[in-house]
Amino acid sequence: MILALSMLAAWLDAGPAKGGATGASPAVRQADLARCAAMAARDLDRFSSLLSEDVAFFPDGMPVASGRAAVRELLAPFFDPKGPAMRCEPKTAHVSRSADLAYVTGTYDVTGPEAERSPTRGHGKYVTLWRRQRGGAWKLVLAIGNGEPVRERDFGPPPPP
Repeated sequence: MILALSMLAAWLDAGPAKGGATGASPAVRQADLARCAAMAARDLDRFSSLLSEDVAFFPDGMPVASGRAAVRELLAPFFDPKGPAMRCEPKTAHVSRSADLAYVTGTYDVTGPEAERSPTRGHGKYVTLWRRQRGGAWKLVLAIGNGEPVRERDFGPPPPP
């Protein structure tokens, strides 16, 4: 995974942008913020409008979901008012020199009822890959999420014998 991300970073080459890439980084970050807001609001239609037709999701511990319909089905529990809630926050945004591809990294938190496919809590990190459309809008083409173990409390060193 780390090798794949480093290859992606090299391929995107987030160095000085050529042509229309100036100002694209805030636009990509805004697209990812809109994705996070749609998830938090449980607005499946708004979320789906940000997905490309050929989108692929690589969820932690689950099979890949390819295509808009498969992603909608995979994430359906997060849009159900009784399902888990997901909050995410983009941290970085990098745009390719050609200004047609970009990636965003961020963190997420999940809370919700205890049920099948509905974690009670969790947190992790993600990478999203975005492609600029002809009209200038950014569409999500790939998302990878990895959970992190829940931190255990540190009660300090054991008492002396």
